[in-house]
Amino acid sequence: MIEKFLASPQDALLGFFIVVFCFKELLELWKYFKGRGKEMYDKDAEHGEMKAEINSMKQKQAEQAAATEAMQTTLVNINKSLDKLNADRKADMVAQGRAMLYDLYTQLKDKPELTLGEHEVVSDVFKRYEEAGGNGTFKKISKVLLSKPLADE
Repeated sequence: MIEKFLASPQDALLGFFIVVFCFKELLELWKYFKGRGKEMYDKDAEHGEMKAEINSMKQKQAEQAAATEAMQTTLVNINKSLDKLNADRKADMVAQGRAMLYDLYTQLKDKPELTLGEHEVVSDVFKRYEEAGGNGTFKKISKVLLSKPLADE
C-alpha cells in the first residue's frame, strides 16, 4: 500500500508536506493549550492573590473594629471620670460657697448698710454658689444681706 502511495516522487513529496503540515498543526494546538493552561494558572494565581488580599483587608477591618471598640470603652470611662470630677467639683464649690456666705453673714449681719464692695462680694459669691447647684437657707441669707441699703462712701 505504501508502494502505491510512494509511486512517484511527487506523491512522496506531497506525503512529506502533509506530514509536516499535520505536525505543524499539532504543534500549534499544543502551544494554544499550553498558553491556555498558563492563562488559567495565571488566573488561578491572581484569584489566590485576590483572596489573600481580601482576607488581609478583613483582618485589618477586624483589628480596626477592635481598636475602635477599645477607644469607645476608654472614652466612656473618661466621661464617667469627668462626670465624677465635675460632681465632686460642684460639691466642693457648693461647700465653699456655703462657708463663704456664712462667714459674710456673720461679719455683715449686724451692719445696718453695706459698702458697694461688700455688696458685690456677697452678690458674686451667691451667684457662683447658685451656679454650682446651691440653694436653700443660704439663698435666704444672701437675700437678707443684699436687701440692706448701700452705704455712701
